[in-house]
Amino acid sequence: AKNFETYDETRFVSLQNWHSSLDMNQNPYWLNKRVVSEDKRNRSITNVSAILDITNDLKLSVKGTHDQTHDVYDQKSYAGTNAVLADKNGRYYYQSSKNVQLYGEAVLSYNKTFDDFSLSALVGTAINDVRRDATLVDSKSAGVKEWGEVYGLQYANVFSIQNIAQPGVTMQQAANYSQLQAMFGSINLGYKGMFFVDVTGRNDWSSTLSYTDNQSFFYPSVGLTAVLSEVIDLPASFDLLKIRASNAKVGNGVSSFDTNVLNPIGTSGFAPPVAVVPEGNELKPETQKSTEFGLELGMFSRRLNFDLTYYDN
Repeated sequence: AKNFETYDETRFVSLQNWHSSLDMNQNPYWLNKRVVSEDKRNRSITNVSAILDITNDLKLSVKGTHDQTHDVYDQKSYAGTNAVLADKNGRYYYQSSKNVQLYGEAVLSYNKTFDDFSLSALVGTAINDVRRDATLVDSKSAGVKEWGEVYGLQYANVFSIQNIAQPGVTMQQAANYSQLQAMFGSINLGYKGMFFVDVTGRNDWSSTLSYTDNQSFFYPSVGLTAVLSEVIDLPASFDLLKIRASNAKVGNGVSSFDTNVLNPIGTSGFAPPVAVVPEGNELKPETQKSTEFGLELGMFSRRLNFDLTYYDN
């Protein structure tokens, strides 16, 4: 364990002592002590909610969430690490990303029973705001090539961004932002606990569809359920027989800036965008349609149960 490195008197640094030149086969003590990685995450989540009982059947609920995550990955590979993984003077890799999500929702709900009928309904609005900032720096292959080698770092084993050799350093910075606003509602109607009808609808406005003619999109669903064991006489061994059917549509936006492609800045300056999407283009949100049929069967005091589902998506 003490001989995993040897001192190089010409370079004034200690280098890996190992019999193999393969990057997949390095001295394990070297990897433990001289390829040092630190992965940190700081996360905070704050939830606030309130419920107002307007009447016995009508209530208003509001809630808000702040979710923030900060990830940092820091890796220091000392000089002497295999050349496939690090340069002559070592390698410094640093990545930081911060994600902040703000979510707010307000829902007005109503629940009531009328003789043989039960009614549950709600209407609400929501907003989801997401921001992401990321920075990456990597010294691999940086610097002027000399005698078939690059140094990566100006001074061996000094791990800081200022010490990365020029040119050729990998530096990336990204910022992403999107916001989704929505209104939604649902109605559930039941009859004698035997038949149920569910209807939902939602309309979204997505910032990722800016510069298109389809910034707003609506998607509904409808479902039917019948508890046949409450309607017809079944043998004593049958406890539950229920059938269900539903048809739904789900909408989804695209990635941020797909409709407003920006000019990236590379190591040599600005570069033209890969694709240019003109304003008022015909890009539409993703739509998923699904149809489902199901049957539930319970027997022998629910000791034997079947749940069969057929769906097409």
